[in-house]
Amino acid sequence: MTRRCHMKKFCFKSILSLGGVLVALTVASSVEAASHVVVEGDSMFSIAEQYGVDPYQLAEANTMDINGLILPGQTLEVPGIFQEMTSATSQVSTSKSSEYVVQEGDSFYGIVDTFSLDLNEFLTQNQLSIGETIHPGQILTLRQTLWTQSADTSGSSYYLPGYEYEPGINYPVGQCTWGVQKVAPWAGDWWGDAASWGANAARDGFRTGTTPEVGAIISWNDGNLGHVAYVSAVNELGQIQVLEANYHGQQWVDNFRGWFYPTDTAGEITYIYNN
Repeated sequence: MTRRCHMKKFCFKSILSLGGVLVALTVASSVEAASHVVVEGDSMFSIAEQYGVDPYQLAEANTMDINGLILPGQTLEVPGIFQEMTSATSQVSTSKSSEYVVQEGDSFYGIVDTFSLDLNEFLTQNQLSIGETIHPGQILTLRQTLWTQSADTSGSSYYLPGYEYEPGINYPVGQCTWGVQKVAPWAGDWWGDAASWGANAARDGFRTGTTPEVGAIISWNDGNLGHVAYVSAVNELGQIQVLEANYHGQQWVDNFRGWFYPTDTAGEITYIYNN
């Protein structure tokens, strides 16, 4: 017998009790910040760009204001360059799985946001790609994996204190950099603030340029923190569509803008290509 649900637009075909436990042994790195001796002409922004870190996090690490005075000979801690110390860490995951029937108006982003799923895991589990279309009546697997650390909690050496992180993503949850690495896992583990991504990607050997391509990352360098997004579509008019996070403070991944001209967003544009 077929059952229909009328709660909003979401309907479960059935709930499958497929909970499981997975134990993984990983190697974690503790964080030990390097130091920088201020020279004539230095600023928080120039030092942050030199090391590929967020200038505001640099200021916070040194208990200073972003526009505070720094003097030649002064030593600053740089929370983006690390001395790695490895230690064994045990992680335990519990997975819950169910089936979902696609409803009219559904999208990948709406489904993963509603059920608090990881977009990349969701696509992999259903053997889908980001550009595919889903149709009403299609059955999708929803499997949520919850990770907890049972030993050393030092985590990745890229993690900064006071911020929330997801396993495997090295940028704070909700930031535009976090959103791009969720969609494009090949993005560098620590390319600093969004404005620095173009320069740091080129430093790491990635091809960069000014031509939009589907699958590329776009970085806007506005002289401040900048913004990054993942290019999901390009048309003959030079307009693009992107997947992004922290657009106007909306701290989840979605296509917020539809078609738009990339120059509508302030800043020098660099595209980063997955070689």
